[in-house]
Amino acid sequence: MKEKIYDIIVRELDGEGFPAEEFSLLKYLTETGSVQGGDGASPADGEFDAVMIRLPRRIKQPVFVNLHVASRLKNGIRAQSSLSGRLTPGQKKREDKKAAKIAAREAELALPELSAEERAKLSKRLENIKKRAAIRKERREERLTRRVNAAVDIAGKYEPVTVADQVISFLDTLRVKHGDIRDFGTYLCENSCTTQAAKLGLAMLGFFGDETSKPLVKSFCGFEEFTYFALKTLKSITRGQDEFTEYCVTLLEKLSGWGKVAAILELPDRIDDENLRTRILAHGAGNNIGLYITAAECAIKGGLKELMLESEQAGEPLDKALADGICNIFDGLFQAEKIKDADSFSEVPDMGTTIASFKEAYRNGAFDNAAEAPRIAKQLKERF
Repeated sequence: MKEKIYDIIVRELDGEGFPAEEFSLLKYLTETGSVQGGDGASPADGEFDAVMIRLPRRIKQPVFVNLHVASRLKNGIRAQSSLSGRLTPGQKKREDKKAAKIAAREAELALPELSAEERAKLSKRLENIKKRAAIRKERREERLTRRVNAAVDIAGKYEPVTVADQVISFLDTLRVKHGDIRDFGTYLCENSCTTQAAKLGLAMLGFFGDETSKPLVKSFCGFEEFTYFALKTLKSITRGQDEFTEYCVTLLEKLSGWGKVAAILELPDRIDDENLRTRILAHGAGNNIGLYITAAECAIKGGLKELMLESEQAGEPLDKALADGICNIFDGLFQAEKIKDADSFSEVPDMGTTIASFKEAYRNGAFDNAAEAPRIAKQLKERF
């Protein structure tokens, strides 16, 4: 039996709500045989981050596929709602009618003037009514559970990047209650055995989640297979407020792959907090994919120009982590010049001023703690 994704996540979280640095969810799922692929046309699990970040609409499913998925999900959502005790007016009326019938029989059985024979007949009849009601309830719950399971299965069939927006829009059109969609999104996150279904659950919470959904969503953020979807959802719930920005910065310090890239891309272009900007410059560009991917983003969002202007006058070495991080940014910008469609020096505003300030700061000893600084300074001198 396959493990639930959420059970693995909860087990691997540390006291700060992040997984151990060496733990890879995708590797674990692959080794344990728990990975379940999509429809064959979608990007493979673990590769989706790169696809969504670079080409977020590379693949779309046909409308009829999305409508089919939405229809299955609608049935599952309503079934889950019924299993949770939230009945429609019609269902409630039928349940009340059954309860009234049993109550009437029980009241009749309590009458003192009944003979022993009549009491025995009524008791037998009441027992049969309760037994039939229990059987009907059991069969109804089995039917509803099958619908829920079918919805979970269809949610795990396609990569959410290819279906999520249209499917959730169809659910809204089909008049599925927003609260029920939110609850089913939570159910998918907590009970799915496939990464696709859990991602679709996160997407549902992105549309209809609320403050109560935040702890669940945050538990997925530190796992790079889920960071993109989880951050999109968290941004929607928090409306991109300061707490979201600070959380993204904390996340980029913890991650090293495509999840880190997602955290940087979700940061606002303008960040007023100087401490957050410094942390972005120090830890943002370094990753295990390629420095060029987020070098320009880090230069802009970390306020590289402002820091360089301050550093050229400071006359003292920068913190080693900060100096190394800035060297990574320049290194990434040089790498980007050789890669098609990558953001390089020309995409960073006022880069000429920034480079001039770096050269001056380097001459004044601001980068004495950075081993790569001499090479970067030489490259900048040759290039500019």
